[in-house]
Parts: sequence; C-alpha cells; structure tokens
Amino acid sequence: MPILLPETLPATEALRAEGVPVLAANLAPARRLEIGLVNLMPDKSTTETQLGRLLGAAPQTSRLHLFWPQGENSRRTPTSHLEFYDPLEAVTERGLDALIITGAPVEQKPFEEVRYWPLLAALYDWARAGSIPTLSICWAAMAALYHYRGVPKRALPAKAFGVFDQALLDPAHGLMQGIQKSFPVPVSRHAHVAPKTISAAGVTVLACGSESSTSIAHDAENDATLLFDHLEYDAGTLLSEFLRDRQAALPTPPPSGLALGGAAAVPWRTTAHLLFRNWLAGVERKADARRPRDLLDWLLASDAATGELALPLVAMRRRAIDGAEAIVLTLEPGVPETALERFAKLLLATEGVSRVLRRDAGMSGASLVAQAMDQAA
Repeated sequence: MPILLPETLPATEALRAEGVPVLAANLAPARRLEIGLVNLMPDKSTTETQLGRLLGAAPQTSRLHLFWPQGENSRRTPTSHLEFYDPLEAVTERGLDALIITGAPVEQKPFEEVRYWPLLAALYDWARAGSIPTLSICWAAMAALYHYRGVPKRALPAKAFGVFDQALLDPAHGLMQGIQKSFPVPVSRHAHVAPKTISAAGVTVLACGSESSTSIAHDAENDATLLFDHLEYDAGTLLSEFLRDRQAALPTPPPSGLALGGAAAVPWRTTAHLLFRNWLAGVERKADARRPRDLLDWLLASDAATGELALPLVAMRRRAIDGAEAIVLTLEPGVPETALERFAKLLLATEGVSRVLRRDAGMSGASLVAQAMDQAA
C-alpha cells in the first residue's frame, strides 16, 4: 500500500525510483494510519527514506508526519530541508495513531543532559496516556526504557559496530511473527542494556545477540516497541558511519561482519519488513478500536459524481463532552459546503446521534463560528 509523503520531500522521489508506492499527502485516502516520525538523526533525509521504505512495503496505508526538536544542531541536514518538519511540541496536535522516535548521537550523555530530554519525556507520557503505540530506535529505545521503567543504559568499553546475529527468544510474540530463529542486524551504539536487566523491569526481551546484547524488546504496559539496533539501515550506512568517524579522528574500528568492498547485500531487510509489518498491524488494531466503523465507512464512500472521496479525514477521536460521548472529526480545509451538509444529515439520521456541531478552523473566542444541528430540528 502507498505511503503518503510531501510531494517535494527528497525521500518521495527516491522511494518512487525504487518502486515504493508514494502518494502526495494532499491525495491521502480517508482510511490510513497517521504515523509521527521524531527524527533525531543528523542525516534526516536518509532516515526518512529508510523508514519510508519499510512503512511503504506494509499492507497498511500510512501518512508520515515529520518532527524534530527545533534549535538542535541539524549537522548534516540543510536548513532548507527542515522546513518539512514541525516542532516536537506539535506532535500532540496531529491526531497520530503511532509514533516512531529515531536514535541520536547522544548516547554518551546522561539522559537529563540532552537539551530536548524534557520534551521527549513529555511525548512518551502523552503516548502512554493516549494509548498511542511507540517504536523507539537505538538511543531512543534506551530513553524509553529509562523513562518508563527507570532502567539506565550502560556504557560499552568499545563501540558495538557491525552486523551481528541475533537469537529470537519469543517466536509467539505478535511482533516476531514470521521472523527466523536467528537473523542479522546492523548495530551502531556506545551503550547497551543487558537482557536480564530488561526482563527484571517487566519488559519482554524478544531478541538478543551474544556479542551485541539486547536487540528487540517490548514493553506491553506502555505499548512501547524497543529496537536497540538499526533494522532500517541500508547496505552502505555502516560504512558511511565508519568513514565519518575516521574523518573525525575517532577510534572506530571497521564494522564487524560487513564486506567493505563492492555492493554489499542487505541480509537484514526481510526481518525489517516483517517486524514493521507486524508492528503496523498492531497499530491498525488500536486505531480501529478508536474509530467508529460506521462513520469510517461513510468517510470512505466515493462521491458518485466525481469518484473522489467525499470527505478528506485528518483525524477521528472519541471524547467525553458534558457527560455524553462525542466523535470529533478533523477534516482537510476546503471541503465544499454541500459535502459538509450532506454528511451532517447522514450523521443525524443515524441512531444514537443527537447533535452535530461544526467549528471552522482559524476562528477563536468571540469570533468562533459554530453551527449546531439537532435531530429534533
């Protein structure tokens, strides 16, 4: 199924060249998953492409929303590219179904010394309160474990760097369906958390390596998927990191288990596709539980005259208002008045719906425009 990205985002062209189905965000179908990407990696464009490839190969249609901690040094990302990004504070306003948080080159700092740590901790709290699944990668996996469970990371005597085999520990877990008993994973980190420490904290360890420690874990209570390694990496990513470290005069050895000459294979790609597919299936189940099926079916109905979707949905949530259950729909701007009126009548004709309230975006206070229609009227 397609992934929805901004039309001018470099990842859009790169993924289409690979055959990944990409739609412009303004062509989004109503039935889709809204996925937030908190991109803390220095080379943001590469990370967008890598994660977009995995999301775009899944059966679900996803729209990717990009966020970063504004003011942070973007290093290898041009300032012009950051125009595609919203600040971290905007995450809670997008009606997201799930959140992906990437790694960051701050592993050797205490969490509290990372400038954006309070914002990230608040996001994890928001996700937990709203039952929003999170998928955290590398440093972010350690950050989630520390925030949710108080488990600290441990510095390694030398950087774990290369492609290492991992043993599957829980093949019955939903995240690991179809994954082989042993699989390779790219590893690039200065810290780790031992499997026994994670298990003692009430978190399920799903895969680990004898040389590289914990690789994949799942915190069911917080619906937090923890990927301590980099299944999203391309064939040449580790080599690029090695050359970058050498240029910076860092004592990084060549990556273990990786052929440095010629076109390297990507033996971890199948595992990456399966894990992301399994994760998105869980995200979809939670999203469906939040969205009333009958309303969603209406939103998916085509306009007979144009063949287009009648209403471009941004988000749908349940809320309690004045002791009653309300369904809050957020639509793309520019929906014709006739379509809004037709949809309101459909809603009012439905058993259990007593009132439809409309608010126009951009209006507030005394100038707020609201239109209420009651069944009795």
